[in-house]
Amino acid sequence: MIDLQTLPLTHRRILHYLAKAMTAKEMSEKMLIPVRTINFHLQVLYSTFALPPGKNRFIKLLIAAGYIEDKNPIE
Repeated sequence: MIDLQTLPLTHRRILHYLAKAMTAKEMSEKMLIPVRTINFHLQVLYSTFALPPGKNRFIKLLIAAGYIEDKNPIE
């Protein structure tokens, strides 16, 4: 597992807001950056955690980052 402290602050904040079920628009308003930039950072996070495109990718990201426990794996 990747140590979250090694991630840039922006990525840690996005993970935190994603765990709170915020949309990219809500994150952008909170962080004062464009939605497109939020989506770019999400793509970087998906790549960092080696998550391929697919259904429920954001949930897999939160599991990989340790925000939620993987009691019922998503296929």
